[in-house]
Amino acid sequence: MGPGYLLVDWASCDGCGRCADECESGAIELRTPKASATAVAAVPETFQEHFARAQERVVADAPGEVLARWSLPEAALVLVVALALLMGIQTLPVILGRPLPAGATLLVYDAVLAVCVLGLCAWRRTPLLAALRLDRAPELKWTLLALLGAVACWAFSLAYRMGALALGFAPPAGSGTDLAVLYGAGAVGTVATVLVVAVVGPLVEEAALRGLVLGAVRERFGVLAAVLVSAVAFAVLHGSLWSLVPFLVLGLVLGWLAVRSRSLWPAVIAHVVYNAVLVVSAIWAIHVVAR
Repeated sequence: MGPGYLLVDWASCDGCGRCADECESGAIELRTPKASATAVAAVPETFQEHFARAQERVVADAPGEVLARWSLPEAALVLVVALALLMGIQTLPVILGRPLPAGATLLVYDAVLAVCVLGLCAWRRTPLLAALRLDRAPELKWTLLALLGAVACWAFSLAYRMGALALGFAPPAGSGTDLAVLYGAGAVGTVATVLVVAVVGPLVEEAALRGLVLGAVRERFGVLAAVLVSAVAFAVLHGSLWSLVPFLVLGLVLGWLAVRSRSLWPAVIAHVVYNAVLVVSAIWAIHVVAR
């Protein structure tokens, strides 16, 4: 591989699929042995044997990329469910005349979105981890890049906050400290907040947006559109005009990590670290700085 070209030597091909990932035009793609049987019927026997062995390794090593090609209707279903949940969270307090518990609504949002993704995997009869590209551990370099990306996004969010405040664009009242007491100010509440916001939430959102939506859009419109669509959806689904730009930037970084690493784990790691810093900062502000 080099700038502007790809050289694929079938004699040394091990079926890793990197050439298909690097080829953004779609000229190279992975196919199952069954789908490719007629295409290789006329070539020498030695090549057929090598091709079969390589494809067996692809199925064994990266089942999510072979078995789970998400469709646009499936991606649309996930987005519709997420938007309906967001609208319900925002309109129910107006209808009921009182605010809903933030911690409860967050749990309901994550639970329903998780059930939607799990239901689609069950309907497809595809292994969950393979379908969402969670069956492959990330390489060390992608783990380090995930950590670097989280730190960079956090630094950008701080710079954005300072710039917005300087322009008179203030965040919603109590938006920072409320996060620290979603489930109470005690030790149990703090642990529950960290688990839900910094672990459960990122995992569910990445499975839905970078595992399913990004995969479906990429299959039809390519990498750039997939990263952009998943990032915009990620920013909009947080339901905050104040945080729209920082979440959009974070979504772009998470999408890039998911595409380039061929695993969803780097995006999950970056998202977890970003949210963890957010929660810890809120807890620090309310329990230490406030004193």
